[in-house]
Amino acid sequence: MEDVVGITGKASSGNDMAFMTWGRLFDPVDDAEFLDIIELHSSMFAGGPARNLKVCNSLLEVSKYEYFYEALLHYAWNKIPFGENWNEWRSARREALIKSGADIYFLGPLLEEA
Repeated sequence: MEDVVGITGKASSGNDMAFMTWGRLFDPVDDAEFLDIIELHSSMFAGGPARNLKVCNSLLEVSKYEYFYEALLHYAWNKIPFGENWNEWRSARREALIKSGADIYFLGPLLEEA
């Protein structure tokens, strides 16, 4: 997974929904645990857990959602401390994501094509 990832899914209403959050916090190949945590906390945005979640290959896949650019700026301003502080940062972000869904950015409704 990349440093910041997009996740798409369906709300309980059937509407498309998307999220953005930090990548590389869990297994870099198997995203099952990561998506389970996103699903667990998605109900705070959708009134019920999101279904059919998938990690996007590129942020382009979530760029058509209303709050995409706000989320992108949020992650750009909060840089990852690479080097010797990375493991500590990763552990703290992972724990916050598991406990409270911290740093899951709901991207809002899918914008209609012009």
